[in-house]
Amino acid sequence: MDISIPTGFTAVSESLKEAVEENDRLKRCEIAGRKVIFYIENLQQGESLSLEFQAQAMYPVKAKAVASRAYVYYSPDVNDETLGLEVTVA
Repeated sequence: MDISIPTGFTAVSESLKEAVEENDRLKRCEIAGRKVIFYIENLQQGESLSLEFQAQAMYPVKAKAVASRAYVYYSPDVNDETLGLEVTVA
């Protein structure tokens, strides 16, 4: 699952580590540019997964919604995408 981080924000590493430690299905995660990639195992069709992590504003910003995507690693044509919300930090 690729979760996009809005411009002007950075993912909080400690919260990513906690997310992986708290969920057996999350095998690891990595930061790649402005997105966080979560590697998930054994999620079956129709099942859901909830995770939480923090992103911190680096400066005052009005960030537009960015797309995040979930897909099957070996079959990337099996996927879905959603837009996040717009965020303003004064």
